[in-house]
Amino acid sequence: MNIDYIAEVKQDGCNIKFVPEDLLTDRLCCLAVESSPWALEFIPEMFLTSEICRIAVKKSGNSLKYVPPGKRTEKICLLALRNSPGAFDYIPKDLITADFCMKAVRASPHTLAYIPSEFKTPELCLAAVKKNGSALMFWGETILDYLTYYEAILSNPLALENVPDVLCDSELCQLSVEKLSYMLAFVPQKLRNPEICLTAVKNEGRMLAFTPWLLRTPEICFAAVKNDGWALAYVPWNVRIEKICMTAVSGDGRTLQYVPPDLRTATLCAAAVANRGAAIVYTGVIPCIKTFLAAAVENDYRMLAYVPDEDRSPKLCALAVKSC
Repeated sequence: MNIDYIAEVKQDGCNIKFVPEDLLTDRLCCLAVESSPWALEFIPEMFLTSEICRIAVKKSGNSLKYVPPGKRTEKICLLALRNSPGAFDYIPKDLITADFCMKAVRASPHTLAYIPSEFKTPELCLAAVKKNGSALMFWGETILDYLTYYEAILSNPLALENVPDVLCDSELCQLSVEKLSYMLAFVPQKLRNPEICLTAVKNEGRMLAFTPWLLRTPEICFAAVKNDGWALAYVPWNVRIEKICMTAVSGDGRTLQYVPPDLRTATLCAAAVANRGAAIVYTGVIPCIKTFLAAAVENDYRMLAYVPDEDRSPKLCALAVKSC
């Protein structure tokens, strides 16, 4: 029975363990680790060349575990850390120095989580967060200098979550929210000022939900619904003026459901239905409701289901078929 070992290891590199040793070749071993870096575990040491080890750790840094100790050079270890910070556990102890740790966090910032405490310095942390601010979560409770937190947020706005209360100020919060509007949810209540909130809702309207009630002014609410009509749901009732409501329904007609009944005028309803046929269910019983039927069906043929039988004219039905 002839077995195509090349085809087998291409399908699953770990199949190399079933290949008789006298049939193993450098090419076959190379194909195995290209298919699966975990094949490294089953390759005899005599075939574990530096190139094969490099291919394996480049695909998965944790395969460093199966690289012979003598071949775990600084270069290959740093390559492993680039995609698997946890590979730090397999790095030879004599290789771990202050210089190596600095190279490690620059190669992979989250390696900071595995750095021995004696090498975990503020300078090392700064180097890590400059690459990715989220590495700040692996620092610990000791308070760092302001610049480190600024650099962390600059590279990753999520780092705001790890800034100590004593150093968290409006500047850091503004920087975070400018880069990612959703971070308004993590800004301390006392620091949510008009400028920060306006910045957030301009880029993500629904962040109005995290804007303090007293700061939901016409200006901020208008900016929110202009970005996302659904933000109308978070606009205070007394601020839902015609301009804001019209902006909301023009963005998504279905937000008509959040418009106060006394503001659901023929003009506003027409704009809502023209944008989203489904908005017709929120127009209410008003004398001119029939004027919206054509616009609703033209926008969405399924809205024909909401049209009373007596109003389903041949022209309206034809319009529905056309919009299918």
